[in-house]
Amino acid sequence: MKNVFLLLLLVITACSSTRAMRGTEARPLGETAVENLKLTLEPVPDLSLEGYRLVNVYFRNLNEEWLQIKSVDVVSVDGAPHFKVVVGEDLKAWRKSMALDIDLRLDHEKDGARRAQLIELKNRLDRYKEEDYVYGPFRLPSMLQTQKWLLLQMSKHEEVKALNIQLTFIDSSKQVYAAKAGAKP
Repeated sequence: MKNVFLLLLLVITACSSTRAMRGTEARPLGETAVENLKLTLEPVPDLSLEGYRLVNVYFRNLNEEWLQIKSVDVVSVDGAPHFKVVVGEDLKAWRKSMALDIDLRLDHEKDGARRAQLIELKNRLDRYKEEDYVYGPFRLPSMLQTQKWLLLQMSKHEEVKALNIQLTFIDSSKQVYAAKAGAKP
C-alpha cells in the first residue's frame, strides 16, 4: 500500500511539473511548425534600468524528442515600436556596466537592509550568462523546461507589453509566437 501511494504521488508530481510555467502561455501564429512546444515571458523589472528591459523566456518541450532551435528573432514589441535587441559584445558591456552600477551603489549605501538587496541584485545579475541568451542555437530537452533571457533597448518610458518571437528550427521550419509579458492572471 505504501508503494502504491508513493507511485501515485510521483505520477501526480510528474504530471503537474510538465504543465507549470511562469507567465502567460504564448500562442502560435499561423500554421504550427512544432506541436507541443510552449513559450512564456517574464519581465525582470529590478534588472531593467534606464532604457533596458530584461526578459526571461521560458520554453517547455512536451515532445518525446529533443528540439533544436537554430535561431530566435524578435519580430515586434508591443509598447515599444523602436526597440533594439542587444546582442554580441554589447551584452558583455551591459552586464559589466550593470555590475559596476550596483557596486557603486553598494559603496555609498549605509543601510544594511538596502545593502543586502543590492548584493542579492548583483547575485541575480551574475546568473544571466551569455550561453543562456536566447539569440543563437540551442537545444530543448524533451519533457522539460528551459530558461533563456533577452535584453531589449528601448525608451525608458516604454514597457514590454507583448512580443512576437520567431523560432527557426534546425530543419529551417519557422514558427512565430505571440507572447504577453507578465504573470498569469
